[in-house]
Amino acid sequence: MGNKTKKKISDRIALFACYFLAFTSLFAAVYMTQELLQLLNRGERAEAIVSGIHSGARNTKTAIYQFTTSSGQEISVRDRFPMYFIRLHTGDRVTVIYDPSDTGLVTADLGLWVWQGPAIFLFGFIFLSTLGVFIFRSVNRLRLSGRQSG
Repeated sequence: MGNKTKKKISDRIALFACYFLAFTSLFAAVYMTQELLQLLNRGERAEAIVSGIHSGARNTKTAIYQFTTSSGQEISVRDRFPMYFIRLHTGDRVTVIYDPSDTGLVTADLGLWVWQGPAIFLFGFIFLSTLGVFIFRSVNRLRLSGRQSG
């Protein structure tokens, strides 16, 4: 009987974890999408040089750009989004999109690849939600088979 209770608790924890992580992924996707839309709608473009690469938590890499704004201000700022698939290197020349009212909001203009972050998190939401459905179904199937045999 103790083993059955442990099984129910671990199934509930797995289900909770799946949906917690799924909705965390959805939140991250929405947040990144809002920032990207703000940049794409209000942002200006400038030619920049990658002056360095910042390594963050879990070895997440973000580029540091040096560029001149349309008002003539020299800026050195870190990309707002990590590099996922497209990796830039120190010395690369890229076009950046920055918000003129908040020059700390900047990212490389990578065409469709600029959406890689939201796409990864949206995929995470779909994957984890689907996994949660499978866990829920398996828990119910086990519960029903336990009732029928008992």
